Amino acid sequence: MEKLFDKPVVLSIGPQGCGVPWIYDYMKSRADVCLPSEAREIFYFDRHFQRGPEFYASHFNVEPQHKIVMELSTTAFDNPEAPDQVFKLLGPDVKLICPLRNPSERSKAVYADYVRYGLVKGGLEDAVEEVPQILFASRYADRLEPWLTQFGAENIHVVFYETLENDPAAFITEFCALAGLDYIPPQKAGLGERLKSLLPKKKEPVFSLSRQEQNWLKNRLQPEVQQLEKLLNLNLTIWK
Repeated sequence: MEKLFDKPVVLSIGPQGCGVPWIYDYMKSRADVCLPSEAREIFYFDRHFQRGPEFYASHFNVEPQHKIVMELSTTAFDNPEAPDQVFKLLGPDVKLICPLRNPSERSKAVYADYVRYGLVKGGLEDAVEEVPQILFASRYADRLEPWLTQFGAENIHVVFYETLENDPAAFITEFCALAGLDYIPPQKAGLGERLKSLLPKKKEPVFSLSRQEQNWLKNRLQPEVQQLEKLLNLNLTIWK
């Protein structure tokens, strides 16, 4: 298979609501990471793969100082065709990193964003019926099955939003190691305050669900934790 780039390629496949804006701002601050030049996401693996490799490659201006080529996709995760398209385009050596978050908290955060931007109306159950992705992409085990079949569990590296929230330096250290980068502290990159501003603010009012909505969400997503533990042989006490 002919390589699309002459640099290692890193693809983040975690769904919306798992810290991608934070990761993107950090990576964008670095001179050694080649990100898409005009937009954060290309949507190639779920919407545009019929446009071919040239379309995908045209979004990257790879320069000598770049150590890696990286895209942070939030829409490939729950598209069953995406793993095959990634394999065909980027080959078996692509580095796959998957930021995940407590599935109930992820769905709650996505729902809150949709409410905030006026994209849904009514309660949680009505919103999920209107935009199934709120719940669908939080069923991690089911969504990861095609990726595991295509690439193997050993080649999909999960990182946790909760680590990012509680210890950004530890999160970025881990993410950089998986991506094949040297760690540069966010503060040294001039992003300390900017990155801090992207994380939830403890003193701000917290978006809340009714008790009935919380139970509805928990009943549908709590089994995902046990299922994912078995699937990836992980200890997910962090979500319990």
